[in-house]
Amino acid sequence: MNTYETLFIIHPEREEGEIVATIDAVQEVITAGGGNILKVDKWGRRQLAYMIQKKREGYYVLIHFEAPPSLIAELHRRYKLSDAIMRYLVLQLNKEQIEEALHGTASSKESEHGASFSDDDDQEQDDMDLEDDDKLVASTEG
Repeated sequence: MNTYETLFIIHPEREEGEIVATIDAVQEVITAGGGNILKVDKWGRRQLAYMIQKKREGYYVLIHFEAPPSLIAELHRRYKLSDAIMRYLVLQLNKEQIEEALHGTASSKESEHGASFSDDDDQEQDDMDLEDDDKLVASTEG
């Protein structure tokens, strides 16, 4: 079984009972298909980055779960059939992402890698290695 996360946005005009029923229906699809729910995060009503179905906000829900790959097609099908769900996304997670999502910590490899980038001496040395003509320039001109 693989580990996945799914984020879906529920229509903002749904009542609280309908929102809970929609979340329960998604969880039922996962468990009925042989999956195991690891974590459910209800983010609540939030503003959308752009309008979806002429709405400016939606109710966000993030679920982490383990499931066989065959379950994902059924989950997509159910999302498309639901009038309550405006948008959805299902992602397969790797080991580092699983650790971070479930425990809120970054792996030691990432923290070591991040520390090496914060060293100012290395950056100064890299700048001295390049001559003025060799400097990289980013441009947005066409």
